[in-house]
Amino acid sequence: MKLQSAMEFLTSYGWALLIIGIVIIVLLILHVFNLNTFAVNYCSSTSSISCTIDLLNTSGYIVFTISQSSSAPLQITGVSCSSSRVFSVFTNVSATIQPGQSVTFATRCYSNGTAISLIGNSQFSGYLAVNYTNLDTGYSQTLVLPFSQKVLNQNSNFQTSTSTFTTTSIITITTTGSTTVTTLSTSTSTTSTTSTTSVSSTTTSTSTTTSTSTTSTTTIPLPSGVLYYANITISNNQNQPTTNPFQEEINITPSSALWSYINTSSAHFGQNVEFFYPNGTVIPSWLEGLSESYQASFGYNYATGGYSASATLPSNNYYICAGGDGNGGLSYVSWSPIVTTGSSYASLGTQTTQTCSDSSGAADIVVGGFSTSIPYVSDQATTFNGVGSFSWSFNVPSNANYVIILGSCGWYACTSVNYPAGCTPEMFKIGGDNYETIFAAECKLSQGTYTVTGSLNGGGYVAIAAFYYNVPVSIKGTWWVKINKINASSQEQIRIGFGSKTTNFFNGNNVGEAAQLSPTFGEYDNIQNVMNSGLIYQIYYCPCSTSVSSVSPSSIYQAQLYDGYTISSGGTFTSSTGLFYTSDIGSTQDVDGNTENYVIDNYQYAYSGGTSFPNPPVANKGDAYVIKQIGFIKINTPTTFCVIIDDGAEIGYESLNGGFTSWLGGTSNPSNLINEWKAEGATQYCSSSTSTGDYAFEYDYINQNGPAYFSLFSNNPIYYYSPAYPPNGVEPSYTVGPVV
Repeated sequence: MKLQSAMEFLTSYGWALLIIGIVIIVLLILHVFNLNTFAVNYCSSTSSISCTIDLLNTSGYIVFTISQSSSAPLQITGVSCSSSRVFSVFTNVSATIQPGQSVTFATRCYSNGTAISLIGNSQFSGYLAVNYTNLDTGYSQTLVLPFSQKVLNQNSNFQTSTSTFTTTSIITITTTGSTTVTTLSTSTSTTSTTSTTSVSSTTTSTSTTTSTSTTSTTTIPLPSGVLYYANITISNNQNQPTTNPFQEEINITPSSALWSYINTSSAHFGQNVEFFYPNGTVIPSWLEGLSESYQASFGYNYATGGYSASATLPSNNYYICAGGDGNGGLSYVSWSPIVTTGSSYASLGTQTTQTCSDSSGAADIVVGGFSTSIPYVSDQATTFNGVGSFSWSFNVPSNANYVIILGSCGWYACTSVNYPAGCTPEMFKIGGDNYETIFAAECKLSQGTYTVTGSLNGGGYVAIAAFYYNVPVSIKGTWWVKINKINASSQEQIRIGFGSKTTNFFNGNNVGEAAQLSPTFGEYDNIQNVMNSGLIYQIYYCPCSTSVSSVSPSSIYQAQLYDGYTISSGGTFTSSTGLFYTSDIGSTQDVDGNTENYVIDNYQYAYSGGTSFPNPPVANKGDAYVIKQIGFIKINTPTTFCVIIDDGAEIGYESLNGGFTSWLGGTSNPSNLINEWKAEGATQYCSSSTSTGDYAFEYDYINQNGPAYFSLFSNNPIYYYSPAYPPNGVEPSYTVGPVV
């Protein structure tokens, strides 16, 4: 029965099953079930660059169109097609796309360096790479565009204009000493096709292909001697462009992956560093310096008195004190003594409280000390009894990098103390009867033996100690690079390159350093090729009469130089026009009736000589106004700065330690040459002689009201420079990529 039923089923439905099978086979032949049939053709785009695929055939040749809507012309230098994001073969092209225009390109698709063949009517997904340069900014990059496109059938004919395909550059990068591009199988194929409109047409097209092949090796566009490099992307996030050119400050610290590639020896720091554009063009750069910021606080104070004296130190965690007596010897000290001289004429030690105190049964004593945020790791101390001079050598241990030298003299006063190089004297105070002294210095010293010497005005007693500290240090190298304009809300890409540690890129032209950094003075100083000529200054005007003493100097140090900035201190001072610039070197001029040489500033109101203050922004020259002037100075010969001012001025310079913006934003000038912040008539002041080298410089001036004079001159030539001021006072930020 079961067999009979089966036979009846086959008899009834067999023909239907056969027909269904035949239909399925036909549909498969016609690719009805090919999922690629339903895929969507596309080529991704960016906000300013769009892509359209024109055709893709079974040999892997692709024709596509690039359109752009940016504000600058784009120079296309290479295109590539790959089955992945790894691009091994590029087609060299040279085409400029203007804003709003399009250009069509042709190339061939590859997979890991091998040309690929495709199946007709299939859907192929891959990636296009477009190398281009923004001709306004010089910024170069590679744009990657994913795409998907249906492949034309091999038997299908298509109509197109003649296209030229040029394939070049299988790229192999080696980092053992140089980076090269191996150009393999450079071929030029010209393909012409006739037109037909139907797949089933019996008329077919013909094509003729000719090709040639060569092999060559060329160097990637790296400056000579550069072995490794990292990309630096500089971002201007302001709503206005930078100037052209623009100077960007680049800082590198030991925590950066770049630090190990830099020659960090003190005599040759940074000599193997060179900046350049992606096309290999060297960027003018100036090494401002290697700065060390000690991450610990130190403060001091001193006092004199009759039978007792007290000096309150800045609040901190640890305190060291010293005192001296010129007559009867110290009868009381607040510290725990480390050393005390004979007859207690001088003593020093440590304590846990903030105020150093001493007393004596005889008149006139002196006391002082230091407060520190960290403890000292060790100390060394000694005394001298009944001497007219002293010499003491101390040994800085390997675990110390900072030293405080503290000493006191009694019975006879110390009249001078000489410290090793690397020390900054902080305290030197002789008591009221000239028979006792307190002295101290802060020193940046490494392991080694150093000597302090001093003289006394008779046979006196000296207590002296060295306190050794291990202070955390923040180090950075600071470079300035002279680059092209960066448009508003745009980026610029440059590269920092590294040669071997023995390579010297310094040449005094494109690549150089601050004069005092070179073993030979000024050997490679190229500040004039990187910075703009002259100092920058801004005038802030107040239509008021105000008191100079009520205008805080720190408010001017913190002031920015852009239009509309307001200083609110003792009145409202507002900048209302663009920046002013001095010349790069002074000239001979009449300054308040006297002929002076090397004059750089010379404005006056109600005096003789000079020129009138600018109007605008000084609407009424008898009102109050402030001038802030900043930049860099280059001193080739020890020089004295002089000013004639009415009313007040402060002039300061400091050794280069990085940070144009931090120099602008400081609350005090650490190295004032002239410090006369007071109301006065036209008065001349001159500084002490300066050292040779390059320095950051600032000159702040205020007129209270009425007559005014603002001048600056020197007894030797000084060269003045400054970087371009950033938009809205905000320096562009930057990011650094990995070393390759």
